[in-house]
Amino acid sequence: MNSKESLRALLGVIQEKIEELGSNNPSEEVEKLIKSKLEPFLEKQGYVSKEKYEGVLKILESLEKRLEKLESRSEK
Repeated sequence: MNSKESLRALLGVIQEKIEELGSNNPSEEVEKLIKSKLEPFLEKQGYVSKEKYEGVLKILESLEKRLEKLESRSEK
């Protein structure tokens, strides 16, 4: 079973559990529980949350600005 099939199977199980709770919109507690269990698996597959991605982008932009500033100083 490859990672794509594993992810589909996992999502299927999660969907079944949510339906067992009687709602397609899980409460915040259920959502947090699912997220806490699912995130480590997804990160191992190479996925990250939007928040983490945006945080890394901000750090990258800051580092690029610092590098450009240092390069401009060294050219003088």
